[in-house]
Amino acid sequence: MPGHSEPASRLCLIGLHGAGKSTVGRLLAEQGYWHISIGALRRLARMGMRPSDIPVRLMAMLREVDPGGPLRYDVAAAVVGMALAKPRVVLDGFPSSPLHLSLLDSSWRMVLVQAPDVQRRERLRRRAETSPRAWTVDGVSARDRELERVIEATGARLERFDNSADLNACRERASLLSNGETS
Repeated sequence: MPGHSEPASRLCLIGLHGAGKSTVGRLLAEQGYWHISIGALRRLARMGMRPSDIPVRLMAMLREVDPGGPLRYDVAAAVVGMALAKPRVVLDGFPSSPLHLSLLDSSWRMVLVQAPDVQRRERLRRRAETSPRAWTVDGVSARDRELERVIEATGARLERFDNSADLNACRERASLLSNGETS
């Protein structure tokens, strides 16, 4: 039975590669959230690119971070500091370490985006065919390995988002999440 909480103004999306965190983040952006994809920012930083709404200092810090690994604490603190300046924000791929949880007060909703392994692998296989990124369908990143510790440390704050259905169902669930609905 669905429950209700305050409409979400600050969300963190965690999950394995291919679970659909960025899809959920983009759907929330359609509803007025500022969507910050940690992975996308890391890739842009390594290419020497900077979105106009991201501080130069943060992009320089991200350029030095190991791809696929958890963020250093100082970089995580800079991400959260930037996010707090926005009224509605979703951090996609954050927190990537249990240590980062100390940066997030109770106003942040923690959401685990999940999809069946078969579906995630298929998404990663398709991504590998269409992207210059080095995707390995059965590969596991350091961030993926750290996820269980993040989930455990998050405890009762963790909400689950089933992303195994089609895009319209995902859009509907994202809308419920935005409005404070939980399952």
